[in-house]
Amino acid sequence: MLLVTLFSIICSISIMAPGLGVVVGIISFCGMAGAARRSSAAEAKGVPLTQTEKMWAFASAAGFTLVVLAIIGLVLAVVVFVALFIMCSGFHGPGG
Repeated sequence: MLLVTLFSIICSISIMAPGLGVVVGIISFCGMAGAARRSSAAEAKGVPLTQTEKMWAFASAAGFTLVVLAIIGLVLAVVVFVALFIMCSGFHGPGG
């Protein structure tokens, strides 16, 4: 039931703002997967998580995903900057 609700919210966001919907979808899916993994591991030990612990598990997994996406975006920005700098500076290799 939670998965259907999350999917419908992400679809609504994707209709209003497609780029934002993709990012929210990735972050929320990874957050939900991390929370489910922690919850099932705790239940296997015989101590189920409380609602607050589940919320923190979701938030920490989603936060980690957000940090990873930010690092990927930063690396991409640096690569594009260096490539454009090389192309605009006229450097085309030795002898060029």
